[in-house]
Amino acid sequence: MIEMSLNFKDLVRFLEKNRYRFPDNLNKIKNLENFSEKVIKKGVVYFYYSNKQPVGLISGYMNDTENFTSYVNLLVISESYSHQGIGNSLLQTFETEAKKHGMLLNALKVVKGNESAIKLYKKSGYKIVADDNDRYVLNKLL
Repeated sequence: MIEMSLNFKDLVRFLEKNRYRFPDNLNKIKNLENFSEKVIKKGVVYFYYSNKQPVGLISGYMNDTENFTSYVNLLVISESYSHQGIGNSLLQTFETEAKKHGMLLNALKVVKGNESAIKLYKKSGYKIVADDNDRYVLNKLL
């Protein structure tokens, strides 16, 4: 089950628990509480629940009314729930909501070595549009 969440404590707890899955971007964030507060105040967070426990989340922003571009800043799936379609479900939910907010394009960045994420995004219709050092920038028309 996917639900939008404004629960600050759940977000911080989930990110702390799954921080090790992201060697670059989550580990560079020194204060997960500040990061979480910013995402909840200015963005959106959707959790995927299994047995009433969050096992995946997607977060990002749908507030660029100048370029009509939404941006996924984080897609995290607990290791024991990987490769079960949860990432795809969360991504589709985010895209659907972004369309409802008038967004025309969805953008994200992915670490070049994260082959499973790159495969998911390409399968979902994303195209690599730029090479940003250790990451790719991907876009999808909504």
